[in-house]
Amino acid sequence: MKTMIGIVLMCASLTGIVRAQPLEPPPAEEIAYHWKQVKDYRALVDNPEN
Repeated sequence: MKTMIGIVLMCASLTGIVRAQPLEPPPAEEIAYHWKQVKDYRALVDNPEN
């Protein structure tokens, strides 16, 4: 269940990045920030007690 929510959130934020930058690839900082959020979210899901 948590994995499904994570996948949906990840897809939603990825499409948000794509929609915001339709003609050019998103800047590297934006990609780095996105993956940092994904890592933080994964850490949260893996350790729910923290």
